[in-house]
Amino acid sequence: MACDGLNLFSPGATTFGAPEIQINEPFDGEGVPLNDSLLVDVEITDPDLRQASGLTRVLIEGVRFEGDVELGTFAEFQRFAPKEVTFEQPQTGTTALLRFLVPQPQGPSGF
Repeated sequence: MACDGLNLFSPGATTFGAPEIQINEPFDGEGVPLNDSLLVDVEITDPDLRQASGLTRVLIEGVRFEGDVELGTFAEFQRFAPKEVTFEQPQTGTTALLRFLVPQPQGPSGF
């Protein structure tokens, strides 16, 4: 038997850091009609090779940013209700999720 690359028994191979997230949908800059649900398609890759760890929980949020940090007018608003996905067994490798986010009630401006 042979093992190429890092493994559990290699120095410094116990963890590789935070999961990598790829958002497939919505596309960057894609507009979303007001009061409409948003389809989110993501792939999360856990680079940690230990079987004892892995992805156990994912929280998907849809927020809206408004204003300017330098002018002191920056604000963040929860545009969609968060969606949490919890796994009974830690997920290793790549996990694909497809979820709809439901719009939150908005203020008087309608945004």
